[in-house]
Amino acid sequence: MKQMQFEKFGNMKNLPGRTLIIPTLLAGLLIAGVAPERALSQEEERVTGAEQTWQQAIGLNLQGEWVRALALFRQVAAGDSPRAAEAAFYTGLCLENIPDRDVEAFQAFAELRSRFPGNSITGKAVSHQITLAGILGESDSFYREFLVRQLNNSDLTLKREAALSFARLGDERAIEGILDILRNGTADQKIIALERISEFETSVAGELIDQAVTITTGTPLAGQALNLQQTFIAQHAERQREATLLTTDRQSLMEQIRRQGETWTDGELLTQGLFLVMPLETFIDYLQVSSREKQRLYDEYFATQDVEPVTPQNETEIEFRRRIQYAKEFYSEPWKAAVAFGASDWLTKDNVYAPWDARGELYIKYGQPDDVYMVQHNVEEWNYSRHKVDFTVHKYKVNFYRNAIYPGRASQWDYAAGYVQANFIDAPRFEYWPGRRR
Repeated sequence: MKQMQFEKFGNMKNLPGRTLIIPTLLAGLLIAGVAPERALSQEEERVTGAEQTWQQAIGLNLQGEWVRALALFRQVAAGDSPRAAEAAFYTGLCLENIPDRDVEAFQAFAELRSRFPGNSITGKAVSHQITLAGILGESDSFYREFLVRQLNNSDLTLKREAALSFARLGDERAIEGILDILRNGTADQKIIALERISEFETSVAGELIDQAVTITTGTPLAGQALNLQQTFIAQHAERQREATLLTTDRQSLMEQIRRQGETWTDGELLTQGLFLVMPLETFIDYLQVSSREKQRLYDEYFATQDVEPVTPQNETEIEFRRRIQYAKEFYSEPWKAAVAFGASDWLTKDNVYAPWDARGELYIKYGQPDDVYMVQHNVEEWNYSRHKVDFTVHKYKVNFYRNAIYPGRASQWDYAAGYVQANFIDAPRFEYWPGRRR
């Protein structure tokens, strides 16, 4: 039976009209199931590769892996794929999220705007630049000028963002924009505007708060504006009270900056040094204002002391900082004798509340003395012939109670009683003669 079926099948190849049926069917099956797919062109491969890199970068970005994502976004942004503009934006975004990369982030957004001027994403880039400028502008006027230009932006949203960011720096050029926001801004913008008012100087802030109370009367923000006004009035009254107390008692001022410990930060050393050289009223303000205002008072003081204003550097300020470091290094050793001193003004191992002793105080104010003489154990005579004054100074002791520095023997002879104490010891001074630094 099987043989007959085989013969029947085998005979089919001889049937008329069916000679090519089987080869044709087999060829069709081969073409349908085995033939390779069409090869991608170089362009298609490039686009596909860029898309894969983009997706990988997005995933890393969502995970907070900004450094790894940054490298991939830069790779996509450098090409000409449809994702290039977005990748350039995310490049700036990653840099913005990585500590200490704000300047690079600002530049990345600037490059995006330059390369893709017509792309809708450039508006977002400007918004991020405005935020960054509000941070970087604290120490670089370039970013302040950028914000000035944005205050005239035709895009109202960006214009108001610039005003808020500029107000963060306490720059009075932002006042008009802040008032506009209080009148016409969104609810969120108004809340931020009220918060930023406190960044301005005291007199300006007081006027702005009064205007804010008037503008917000009858609105949901009226209560917040009134609270801000009451807080400002209370704080201002307290500052005035403290200033009055400190002005009448210099020792009280010293109490504000003394502390226990042998380790001092650069900022703390700077404060201790400024106490010796700044006018009392200026130093009182310096203690009570924000970091930004401290820098302004510092710059203004040394601008008036600049002995060579034609040069780009302020030699006086450089010398001041040098003297601070020198005093800390050479005049801060504690008293090591096995003697228990009851007074709290001796620098001992367990009582170090100043970064230098009385010698350091004189050194910061007047520099290296022309001559030093030993008067008695731990007491020296410091002579400044170029300033026509000398001092008797106690080593290892601070002048906290005005009992570590006295007029020297020559000064007692040359000046009326009390003159050297009032004008050279108690008074803030900074004497610097260029070319004679020692």
